[in-house]
Amino acid sequence: MKLLDRCNNVSFMAHGFSPSKLGEYIEETKKFILPLLPETRRRYPEFYDACFLLKYQICCVINSLEAVLSMTKNRTEI
Repeated sequence: MKLLDRCNNVSFMAHGFSPSKLGEYIEETKKFILPLLPETRRRYPEFYDACFLLKYQICCVINSLEAVLSMTKNRTEI
């Protein structure tokens, strides 16, 4: 359930988080949430496909947001 909740939160966090909070949330997700996926797949093989989709969704959103944060940071440094 935590994985589904985080997937939802990651998808909508750009709407309400400051850039600083966004960065913190992304790091927390990478450090604590994404590592849960391999163990979940191992313990519950019937959810393998769901875990794949969750990881794909979370990583796509995180990668996009990191790119936007990087561009924003670069603009403020100029």
